[in-house]
Amino acid sequence: MKLIFVFILSGISLFGGYNLDSLLKAIQPLPDTVQIKILNESCWNNRSNNTVAAMAAGEKALQISRKIENKALEARTLNLLGVVNRSYGNNNKSLFYLNEALKIATESNNRIEIAYSENNIGGSFRMKGYFTLAFQHVSTALRIFESLKDSAGISYSIINIGFIYQGQRNSAKALQYFRQTYEIRKNLKDSAGMLIALCEIARTQKDLGFYHIAKENFEFILKQSIIRRDPSSEITANDGLGEIAIAKNDFAKAFEYFSLAYKKTQHIGNLQTLIHTSERLGYVLANLGRYAEAENIIKKSLELALPFNDYSLLTNSYHSLAALYQLSGDFKQALHYANLYSDLKDSITAKDNISSVSEMEALYQNEKVKKDNAVLQKNIEIAEAQRTYSFIIAFLFIVISATLFWRYRTEKRAHTAEEELRRSEAKYRRIFQNAYMGIFQISPESEFLHVNPAMAQLFGYFTPEDFLNKIKRFSDLPSLDSNPPFSTLSAAAQTKEWNSQEFRFQISSDLQIITLMHIRKEMKNTETIEYLEGIIENITERKLAEEQKEKYSADLKNLNAAKDKFFSIISHDLRGPYQGFLGITELLAENPGDFDPDKIQKIGVELHNAAQNQYQLLNDLLNWSRLQTGDFALQLESFKLANEINDIANTFALTARKKNIAIENNIRPDLFITADRSMLHILFRNLISNSLKFTYPGGFIKLHSKILSGGIQISVQDNGIGIDPDDVEKLFRIDTKHTTEGIDQEQGTGLGLMLCYEIVQKHSGTITVQSELKKGSSFIIYLPYL
Repeated sequence: MKLIFVFILSGISLFGGYNLDSLLKAIQPLPDTVQIKILNESCWNNRSNNTVAAMAAGEKALQISRKIENKALEARTLNLLGVVNRSYGNNNKSLFYLNEALKIATESNNRIEIAYSENNIGGSFRMKGYFTLAFQHVSTALRIFESLKDSAGISYSIINIGFIYQGQRNSAKALQYFRQTYEIRKNLKDSAGMLIALCEIARTQKDLGFYHIAKENFEFILKQSIIRRDPSSEITANDGLGEIAIAKNDFAKAFEYFSLAYKKTQHIGNLQTLIHTSERLGYVLANLGRYAEAENIIKKSLELALPFNDYSLLTNSYHSLAALYQLSGDFKQALHYANLYSDLKDSITAKDNISSVSEMEALYQNEKVKKDNAVLQKNIEIAEAQRTYSFIIAFLFIVISATLFWRYRTEKRAHTAEEELRRSEAKYRRIFQNAYMGIFQISPESEFLHVNPAMAQLFGYFTPEDFLNKIKRFSDLPSLDSNPPFSTLSAAAQTKEWNSQEFRFQISSDLQIITLMHIRKEMKNTETIEYLEGIIENITERKLAEEQKEKYSADLKNLNAAKDKFFSIISHDLRGPYQGFLGITELLAENPGDFDPDKIQKIGVELHNAAQNQYQLLNDLLNWSRLQTGDFALQLESFKLANEINDIANTFALTARKKNIAIENNIRPDLFITADRSMLHILFRNLISNSLKFTYPGGFIKLHSKILSGGIQISVQDNGIGIDPDDVEKLFRIDTKHTTEGIDQEQGTGLGLMLCYEIVQKHSGTITVQSELKKGSSFIIYLPYL
């Protein structure tokens, strides 16, 4: 039968491309059930590469299955249509199909389709950012698949769990599940499934910073996808290679990859992929300075993402728009979208958390009231029985009858109360097991008695049993705080009220989480604590978003203040010298006969020096602005530093001879450095020029190098006039202009050292100053190996 499917589907594909009418004509002689299976196969095979064709095939399969009333095939088709419509952006329709599939599969006890429905519904919750609900549905599916020993189904659930951990930014855990998926698909000899799993492995390796191995995997995927004519994997590979290029600040290369992905995406009809590639392409265009194009494409992706209501697509679009407006200098818009980004993360977390807390608390209070009522009722009955017993002497026969009656009634009520209590406990147990947040109980000696699955998973364990085997006591929790959670436990033991506090935990070598913990005691009697109970929620995303929001706000305020101050300085410096220019030129124009040749020559020298200074100011301003806007990208190459210093020193040879200043190049001749050659020229030209300006005739300028662990140190030393200690901290600040006249009254621009600072920062290095008045200065640069 499988061969029939492959023959028919490949035949339709080879002769004239996919056409539903041609497919229907080809399968018409076959039985209805076979037609449905072929159409389902077509729907599934085209889900990523031709979504419209996939939906058409699925709808036809659904029509036939309902006509012949085949519930098993109807449930299967509904599941496929749910997945395809989700990819196309029809979220409401997708959930309708998936819930219908679950309903039909449950009514007919079709366990395999129940599992697929649960897994697919979990995927929908994951895309909306409801990770706990997603995990509950997917883990239900996984248990069914495992009981059926369905390897293909297990792999679908395993990769879905990987996606959930990926959504929670736990890349290390996600990678484990993606690798499990790959191994299962490998054992099934499913090359297409292996390629899908490898795509996710490479993406996660990229997220973890393993760029080299991720790049190799993406390049392999790209070759295989072209051979297999799989546009979906080809888009994924180009997307991954583009992300790696972004991480390395190579936006030109990233543009090539994302352009290819974007063009390919426009032809396959997968709306989710189109939104993602549009947003990424826009982000790259923004970093290339093509702001109008970037704004247009990112806003279009946002328009598509809003009705799609995918948590990750919306947050990415807001984040990219915030970055675009920050790069283009529109800080008001940047702050607006940064707030939208932060608020969306907060709202998703709050909505998921609040509903879980409210439901759990309400049910807990309800069960407690019922339990108290049952105990009270039992006490009343005992009292009544005792009162009845007091009449035994006087009314023996009546009392015996009454006693038997009351005993019967008491036992019946006790049995009813026990049944009610059992039902309450079962309901509470379900809440305990399925709650979104971690719940735990601790003995008065601080030993863990019970933890729910959410608590175990929060600390990196798959089941509560795994957690309890490793963490016996409350003090064993891997706390990072100087005030450990144990102190909160002690505080909770002193009062019946909830005691709440934030804590940080080290879950693994590369994962830390921030939690909010609530603990209270439950008394056995008025003097004895029965146990302590607690709730713990993961607020890492919320805290990081708050910190990022505060950082964005502070950065934007600082940028605005620095910009205003900076342009105030520049406008003053650009305008000031022209007053002198205009005055001198006016005198020359109106009274040329009043000046002898020597005076005219002197005026010419002054005008030349002033013009040269203005030119240097404009040049420094241009270079600084290029550094700020990202146009001045690093062009790394390896070269001998000593040779470059010689070339730079030669440009100052005439000035140095006139001032009788010796420039000594003591850089090691065999020292190679990897850096941007043109940027280093600007850096050392400014530093040597500065030293010449402030060094007395007969002085020296010396350049030294030193090889350190992890990088190179270069110093530019002079024995000039030095720098006042109060002025040292102003040298590299944007918002403070610091310039001093040189020995020969040379004027500075106030930008040279700031430009040096930016260049060193671009190379991930540092620049510091050591100076003493009247003894000289030393500028020390540290550049790490790149």
